[in-house]
Amino acid sequence: MRRQQRNRYELTDKNKLTPEQSKLLEDIYTGFVRNGANLQGDAKEKYRSLCKELSLLTLQFSENALKETNDYQLVLTNKSQLSGLPESAVDAAAETAQEKGVKGWVFTLHAPSYSPFMTYADNRDLRQELYMAYNTKCTHDNACNNLEIVKKIANVRMEIVQLLGYDNFAEYNLKERMAQNSDAVYKLLNQLLEAYTPAAQKEYAEVQALARSEEGENFNLMPWDWSYYSQKLKDRKFNVNDEMLRPYFELSKVKEGVFGLASRLYGITFKKNPDIPVYHKDVEAYEVFDKDGTYLAVLYTDFHPRAGKRSGAWMTSYKGQWRDEKSGENSRPHVSIVMNFTKPTQNKPVSRQNTTLIVIAKNCRNVFRNFSLKRNQRTIGIQMFHRLSDMAAHNNSKNSV
Repeated sequence: MRRQQRNRYELTDKNKLTPEQSKLLEDIYTGFVRNGANLQGDAKEKYRSLCKELSLLTLQFSENALKETNDYQLVLTNKSQLSGLPESAVDAAAETAQEKGVKGWVFTLHAPSYSPFMTYADNRDLRQELYMAYNTKCTHDNACNNLEIVKKIANVRMEIVQLLGYDNFAEYNLKERMAQNSDAVYKLLNQLLEAYTPAAQKEYAEVQALARSEEGENFNLMPWDWSYYSQKLKDRKFNVNDEMLRPYFELSKVKEGVFGLASRLYGITFKKNPDIPVYHKDVEAYEVFDKDGTYLAVLYTDFHPRAGKRSGAWMTSYKGQWRDEKSGENSRPHVSIVMNFTKPTQNKPVSRQNTTLIVIAKNCRNVFRNFSLKRNQRTIGIQMFHRLSDMAAHNNSKNSV
């Protein structure tokens, strides 16, 4: 950063700025500094080189993980191997097999296929096979091995942040987050460990007891058994399971419920518009209007997995909101909500577990916040410290597909 620009920032009278202008100035300056703008000479060139290297490494890591996920398939040809699986999982596996041009049923490492198999499949050997395939991705002796890439990413990150004056990447990464430092993170984790350990030990003992009652006293509960027997325990104790609830959470009804809730709370409405171009045939586009009929935004819904799409659930902003004070132009946002829910089969619509509603609502919260923006500066965004409480929400939702 040039000295005169830094001086201009330091000499700016913040009292003459609006809160929005002051926040914008602080965010931009901090962003420049955290991205090496104050580095000089060899340090700046070193920073550029390391950032380029890190970009290539992280891209390679993601591509390897995606390829390994897409390449794996568990092909079953004997119907007895499907014992315990719900009809929805069997139908989805049959359609996957048809799409891949193989006979029988195909299960993959994508969550909509992996999760129900690990939860309901009676065949323990197959559960172990699928579990090991999922949890050893990118560790095999092939072109997708990420072990050395992970080491390189950690080392390059360390070099970058030390150039910027930080002791380690955690110190750099947490500075702009709610936790602020590693001590706060470990404090929370230790509090959770102390609070949850007794309950976890009790639950483990219950699941182990159930498994041994069915398999014998010498049975050792393994990681690929946990989802299967914990589901059996829940079913036995409460006479309820996720498959019983699926018909009440058909995806179109879930969308209708979430959109309807937004209408009741905020007065906004959603109108599907097939004329808006989309980037994939599974994506739907909606125009969003305020309670007075004012156009607010375009919302894209992208709910199903496909080759080339990473796993998880998130919100993406393709075009932010801003207002030009001189011309009066009010540019409205284009945002998407992205999920990885099982696609409908020929026999059944998409029906979800009840926790799907939580996942969609959680991400829609961020989407709706974008709709309500009325900023005057195009570069200012929704700046929020990452909340430590989101860790729990993420852990609760990541297996809800």
